[in-house]
Amino acid sequence: MENIKYFTSQVFKEEEKISEAEALARTWYVICHYSDNTPDFAEIIGHGKVNNVIYYNRKYPDETVLKQHISRYENCNFEVVLPLMEINGKYNRQIFLCNSIGEIQGINEEYLNPEGDLLKEVRMDSNRNLYGTIEYEYDESGTISIVRERNSDGKIISENEIED
Repeated sequence: MENIKYFTSQVFKEEEKISEAEALARTWYVICHYSDNTPDFAEIIGHGKVNNVIYYNRKYPDETVLKQHISRYENCNFEVVLPLMEINGKYNRQIFLCNSIGEIQGINEEYLNPEGDLLKEVRMDSNRNLYGTIEYEYDESGTISIVRERNSDGKIISENEIED
């Protein structure tokens, strides 16, 4: 049986969880569909319609996912998140950003620590040309304290300190 939960964002944590009624009253929200207590796919809802779909722990390309997506969602972009990989104690995953017919528009690589905290996002175009990175720093309590964005040359273009 499919399990569905509603969230205020793509952060699937208990503190972000909301009721269906709360979700429907919001302009933007996320519906996460679970399979065996693991996110299977999520629908990003904005202004009453699905704006983006994210498929988790899939391979890419996957013709089955593409066919199901096209038949269920008309003119809706999607993302395919590959399974997390460990290489020498470091964790990363790739995310393929696709248009509504499955053409790659960009690729993100995410690097995480062993606790699952996002440390860095590497953003590339469909040909894997780097166009930017986002770095995350955490305080002693495990809360994000700094978000730093760099361009393709490594120059800092923004840095935000997050305060409680």
